[in-house]
Amino acid sequence: MHTASIAQRPFKEAALSWLETRRPYLARTTLRDYQVYVRTLSLYFGELLINEITADQIRAYQRMRLGRAQASIINHECSLVQQMRKRLGTWHLLADDYQPLPLPQDSPGKCISELEEAKFFAAAFSNPNWAVAAFLSLLSVNTTAGPGEMLHLRIRDVDLVQHTIRISPEGAKRTVRIRVLPLNDAALWAVKSLHARALRLGAHADDHYLVPFVDGRQHDPTRHQTQYYKAFNEILEQADLNFRPYDFRHTAITRMLEAGVPEETVVAMAGHVGRAMLKRYSHIRLEAKRAAVLALGGRPPASVRRLLDRAKGA
Repeated sequence: MHTASIAQRPFKEAALSWLETRRPYLARTTLRDYQVYVRTLSLYFGELLINEITADQIRAYQRMRLGRAQASIINHECSLVQQMRKRLGTWHLLADDYQPLPLPQDSPGKCISELEEAKFFAAAFSNPNWAVAAFLSLLSVNTTAGPGEMLHLRIRDVDLVQHTIRISPEGAKRTVRIRVLPLNDAALWAVKSLHARALRLGAHADDHYLVPFVDGRQHDPTRHQTQYYKAFNEILEQADLNFRPYDFRHTAITRMLEAGVPEETVVAMAGHVGRAMLKRYSHIRLEAKRAAVLALGGRPPASVRRLLDRAKGA
């Protein structure tokens, strides 16, 4: 497509045409992500010409999206504006005034307490519109699966006989995150519920997604739902809580360590936990043990106190 044509057409048309020129050079999963980014951007910038988009408008877009998506996703979306402007030779006009959103530092995240978990799911299952966020959160806290890994699950990745799910290369961030996860009763209920919903939405083929894409009354089982942060944040607001979807994965890992599960098994379940990260999780585990000891309370028997006093005087 000629660059003049991109510059002269509304963003929603120009972006689709630009993406067609990129199709031969993109992997299938990347192309699918780009298609989602273009649709999301077009809802906001649709009638503007690409060269009319200002840095202030991009910042407004970032603010609007922050309540619904992670910073990394928003940065990927904005990078398409950057690529299109570079194609037109006009990105330099914005470059000095554009800042990508800061990404959260690598940390073990928050370990959700049992009370917080109970409050979350009591709220989550009170509204049918939040069912996907509720079931995915339940699956995450019982398996260590992350949000992206679950959203990329296809029907073929679910084994309701063996009670397992398979995190495929499509959903795994790294090769070491490809794994088969066993399902306990809670996780199995979540997967069965999502599977039944997928069937109602037409997901009958093995390569259809467990969480099909839904837009109003339209649904497409050949595409997966891109995120569930809007519903997740509404649940948090209802329950007066504050944590991230990914914290359910962190909670699962921490609870296994607290329960004495060997680190090798935890790593196999989680797919990848670096040594530095394991040290941080181990610190959380140690603090939990320390709290457990303090919770014993009380004073030692008199006979033990006498022995302690003698030891101190020795």
